[in-house]
Amino acid sequence: QGPEPVGWMKLNEIGPGATGWISMLVVHPDHWRRGIGSAAVCWACRWFEARGKLEVRLQARRDNAPALACYASCGFFLEEERISPTPEEPQREICVLSRRTLRS
Repeated sequence: QGPEPVGWMKLNEIGPGATGWISMLVVHPDHWRRGIGSAAVCWACRWFEARGKLEVRLQARRDNAPALACYASCGFFLEEERISPTPEEPQREICVLSRRTLRS
């Protein structure tokens, strides 16, 4: 709509391995439900694929249903559920999701 960013994303390649990580995805609440998050995730998967990655992984809070639905719509599946404590939330529940790229 204008020059102001509506979100951001952080991507990580940890070493020369076959996995890329979407470490952070944030979309401003005023722009939710417009496909921005899905478009960003799909773009990231293509970017990792072009760099030779066979898999893309990410983590999401188990109670973040909109994010989990977004990731599922982009082809991600639940790989693992675990507790990932923080000082503020000692029992924070996390889902680890992954998606194979077209190279795999």
